[in-house]
Amino acid sequence: MRVKLTPKQTEVLYYLSQACSNQQIAEKMNISIATVKLHLSVLYQKLDAHTRTKALIKAQSLGIVPSKPPKKRSDIRESA
Repeated sequence: MRVKLTPKQTEVLYYLSQACSNQQIAEKMNISIATVKLHLSVLYQKLDAHTRTKALIKAQSLGIVPSKPPKKRSDIRESA
């Protein structure tokens, strides 16, 4: 099974793997809690999971959980 995630979904997945709450993810990504919930909903669909735990287990089994947070565009511009 191959799962294609957007950069934002990958970032949400990283913070999910760090046991962050929706509130913490929203603050770290500078997005609303509603947007976090939307990203999680799409992740659940793509991973055929119904809970955070099952989504994370599935993502780990597929090897798609990032080991560090994805670089943001502003980080990339600053290092160039």
